[in-house]
Formats: sequence, structure tokens, C-alpha cells
Amino acid sequence: MKLTKRAGFSIIELLTVIAIIGILSAIIFPVMGAARKKARQTQCISNMQEIQRALKLFKNDNGRYPAVLAGFAQNGVPFDSLKGGTLFSREYVSSAKIFGCPDNRLTDPGFTVNDPLAGQSLIGMDRPAGAKLYAYDSYDVQVLAYAPNNPQPRYTLAWADTEADVPVQDPAERADAFERQLKFRSPPDNTVVTWCSYHRGGTQVAEAGGATDLVLFLDGHVDRISSNQLMPNGAPWNFPYTVKPKL
Repeated sequence: MKLTKRAGFSIIELLTVIAIIGILSAIIFPVMGAARKKARQTQCISNMQEIQRALKLFKNDNGRYPAVLAGFAQNGVPFDSLKGGTLFSREYVSSAKIFGCPDNRLTDPGFTVNDPLAGQSLIGMDRPAGAKLYAYDSYDVQVLAYAPNNPQPRYTLAWADTEADVPVQDPAERADAFERQLKFRSPPDNTVVTWCSYHRGGTQVAEAGGATDLVLFLDGHVDRISSNQLMPNGAPWNFPYTVKPKL
């Protein structure tokens, strides 16, 4: 019987294949990462819009906006088992997932943080001293990587007592910004409801190059606004509430 010699791959051919695989990987992995990032942002926007719809229903039923979006934390009760919340209830939003941004690293439903506005005059309207919020709830409070012991408020009914308290120099802009508070009976549609800083990436600092935050306005639309514009160095926590939506 005559044996035939089987041809194999040469070293050059193997190296060529490996190089091609490496090039394809270098192209595909970043694209996949960008697609996943975009999907997480899209989910966050969907969450916000669901919350806005529930907020409108709550206002129609109660004649006012709630003190907090999801509800205050209850001792020993994880967020997904919370009863008697505000928007997180059978009447408005029944799924706990709506209140969690996909980029929020704090996913333990039982983990709570001190309400940064608890007991404060005006800006803490109906937020009693000693109140706590759930860290999983991404739209009432956010715990960013660079400030883990300093929860940052997101949703609030009021942030300025008088026009003079608004951190804007131009008098006309100051008057316009002052009206954009949920404490009023009929605030304008461009009033900020909440915003999400979890999409900055890295250490989540505001100055991250090209980073944007997602901002929910009262009419239900969400804008991507520069993180630096939202929270520049030295700006008070309530500065984002004076940010206008994009034209």
C-alpha cells in the first residue's frame, strides 16, 4: 500500500493565522464593549422614563410630588421587598429593577446609606432626620467610586429658598432656574427630576474626558450632558438643577 504524505501548516502560515486572529480580536472586543456600554445607557434611560411616568401619576393622585422617588429604607427590609414605598409600589412601579442603573456597582438590595438631605431645612422637605436610602436605588442617591462615604443626592423637591440662593450670575437665568423646582405646583417641563453619573466610567469623577451624565427632565426626555458641565470643581451639589436641556 502506498502511503500519501499529509501536508501540514508551515510556521509562516500559523503565524499569519494567529496575527489575523489578533487583529480581529483587537477590532471586535472594543466594538462589543461599546455596544454593551450603549445598552446599559439605553436601559438607564428607559428606567428614568418609567420613573417619570410614575411620577406624573403620583402627582395626579396626590396633588404633589413625593419626598423621594422609590421610598425611604426600612430597617431589615431589602429594597426588593419594600412595602409602602412611594413610586416603588403596586400602583406605580412594581419592579425593583427599574430603580437600579445597570452601571451601579452597589447591587445588594439590603445595603443602605444615610440620606444626604435628611433633616435639612427646605431641600430636605419631608425627609426626616436619620432617614436612610437604599444604595441600589440609583435615582434618589448615588454612591460614586471616588467618594464611597459621601452619598450624593439626586432627586429632591427643592434646592433654593429664594432666587438669591440660585448659583447663577445672570438675573434672568437665575429667575428661570428658581422656578424649576418640584416644590412648586406646576414647575416647567425643563425641570430636572434626577440624573445618573454611573456612566462616566473609571473612577466616575466629573472631569473624566468626554464623560456624560444622563439627565431626566420633567417632560420625560433624557439628555446626555457633559459631566463637567453638571458638576464642575467647586460647584454645590444642587448645580445640576440649574442645567438647561439641550436645544
